[in-house]
Amino acid sequence: AAVNLVQSMSEGRIRNQALDMVIDELYRTNPQAAKDLAAKMTDETMKASAAERVANRMAQTDPTQAMTYATALPAGESRSRAIAEVVDEWAQNDPDAVGQWLNQQPKSTETDQARRTYSMEIRRTDPEAAVAWANTITDDAQREQAVMRVAFDWLRRDEAAAKAWIESQPNASEALKNMATQPRRPWMQGGGRRGGGQ
Repeated sequence: AAVNLVQSMSEGRIRNQALDMVIDELYRTNPQAAKDLAAKMTDETMKASAAERVANRMAQTDPTQAMTYATALPAGESRSRAIAEVVDEWAQNDPDAVGQWLNQQPKSTETDQARRTYSMEIRRTDPEAAVAWANTITDDAQREQAVMRVAFDWLRRDEAAAKAWIESQPNASEALKNMATQPRRPWMQGGGRRGGGQ
């Protein structure tokens, strides 16, 4: 009944929250039933959201098992989002293991979201590595966006180091060069949160 109610709702934030609650409760009592429910959904957007939530719950206790689940999903949005969700959860506790796993995966549109997620996760502790990972994204627009976001956060935290890195890049985009030469705004001073949160 809860699933039918969620499926009858209009697409949006409220439906996503309701679906998360259903998956969470079902996974708590019967993980396999939660997986089956995600697989049976006919709405592709809801299927991807449900698989993503299952992957998140699994990754909280066993990220390697969660990755096995995510990579076994049919190719498409569900698998891409589930993999990225596992990467996000796993990287919080063992970023080196995630990096090793990603290094073994071919660069493709399917892993672009995971690479972007990993880049965002490590940008505060290792911004240079985060930029390197952002540059492995195959989609041009996503790659540029991820690089710019890491660079912006890096400039806010360590302006000198970030500028030195940007200046050392022969293929840096004009947007990236301009970001490095623009004067810092008052809200960028002192490690403020605006613009740098995930």
